[in-house]
Amino acid sequence: MAQTMTRGFRIRALVSAAVLAATATPGWSQELPALFRVTDVAGNDVLNVRAEPDAGAELLNALAPDAVHVEVTELSADGRWGRVNMGERSGWASMRYLAAEPGPAWHELQTPLSCYGTEPFWSFDFQPAGAKIAFRTMEGAKLDFTADWVAPASGRNGVIGMRLSGQETTGFSVFRAVSCNDGMSDRVMGLAVEVFFSGPDGRRGYSGCCTLAP
Repeated sequence: MAQTMTRGFRIRALVSAAVLAATATPGWSQELPALFRVTDVAGNDVLNVRAEPDAGAELLNALAPDAVHVEVTELSADGRWGRVNMGERSGWASMRYLAAEPGPAWHELQTPLSCYGTEPFWSFDFQPAGAKIAFRTMEGAKLDFTADWVAPASGRNGVIGMRLSGQETTGFSVFRAVSCNDGMSDRVMGLAVEVFFSGPDGRRGYSGCCTLAP
């Protein structure tokens, strides 16, 4: 049976004010989540990552002055801070020192995605080259799929459906641009996913989070 998002995953909608503020962020023109690089930080300095979107908040970690592929999953209400993940924690870095990396927006599904879930543990890797999907479980189950088609939900920004075809198993997945937590760490991802399969072993469903970071 499908795992519900309230069991092991806590999902909440992105703050609308933060999304609107994104359009005013220098160098920013795409939807979150997206990848950024650190910019305008001296070679002997770092970009601080803090517990809250405030320069006086607790210091959690730091990004190197040449860090790339930094995934920003949401913005603070004023658009000045971006939420990033480092290790098992989520924190905030100043958007003044983050520049958007070139490339398609996440919803175009032209960049790799890594998804995972708990209860039970599983992983879902999407490679845009050939639209290949690899689904794995901790117990060793392995399912390989091809994405037959991808379509946005009409009237629902940030919701994408994908049909999956395998040798004996078929299914579909739904990606949602919402804040997603795995329930086992302090990381906050920018994408949630539900995956459903039907095949010789019956019907199954899984819920989890996705990241763009390589």
